[in-house]
Amino acid sequence: MLANTPDTYRKLKKAYTGTYAECRDIWNTFKCFPEKDLVKCTRGRCLIIYYRPCGGSQINDKVGMYRWNEDGTVSLYL
Repeated sequence: MLANTPDTYRKLKKAYTGTYAECRDIWNTFKCFPEKDLVKCTRGRCLIIYYRPCGGSQINDKVGMYRWNEDGTVSLYL
């Protein structure tokens, strides 16, 4: 069973809006999680990144999100 923590459904705050490359660079600067424990899910115009170590059995935290906007820019939420 997938574990839920208080951060599972928290709202992220917009950190930056620009090109995807700029947002990706900012994400890589602040990323402090092992890549193998990050799970990416696409929902509509959003790419949501969850931190799920141990296959998600202990922690299931939303840590980042990219959102593609109508004007072609990308917003990074952390």
